[in-house]
Amino acid sequence: MKNNLLLIIDKTVNFDHTVHFLDRIAASPYATIDDFGIFNINGGLLSKSTRSVSTTPISEAVTVTFQVLGGGVVAVKCYSTTGQRAAIYDDADCVQFLYIVGSTAPTEANEDILKKDLSTKATFNMVLGSGNAGKNLYIYFRWYNTKHPELAGPWSSLQTTMIL
Repeated sequence: MKNNLLLIIDKTVNFDHTVHFLDRIAASPYATIDDFGIFNINGGLLSKSTRSVSTTPISEAVTVTFQVLGGGVVAVKCYSTTGQRAAIYDDADCVQFLYIVGSTAPTEANEDILKKDLSTKATFNMVLGSGNAGKNLYIYFRWYNTKHPELAGPWSSLQTTMIL
């Protein structure tokens, strides 16, 4: 029974490739919305809507919580000011961060000594190594869109936590 149905479907697809009857239905001025639905033709009025890309830079700030796990690992959770749970902000596809481990804090986010990284998850672990125990992690965050970096949000204020 199933094999017969699959054979009918296969023959119908091959027939359409030969005579293009679905294209003819779609091009007909007499075709109705019901015809498009019945024959599963997704052109015209039933075509998928296009996504628009925002042209406004992200203004949302990143709020962060740290949990020092020990062994040089720091758990990070990123929040938007509008969300109660850790999540990537809607206009972004990741959180970008600049950081350095040491005893001297950077004065601003554009210093060359800062390492740059990103996370596509709002909750992630930074493995900094047990050799950095007792040092400080200095870090800046912002919401970031990898496909449209020109829309990146502003850098957060400097965040600091001790590494264990």
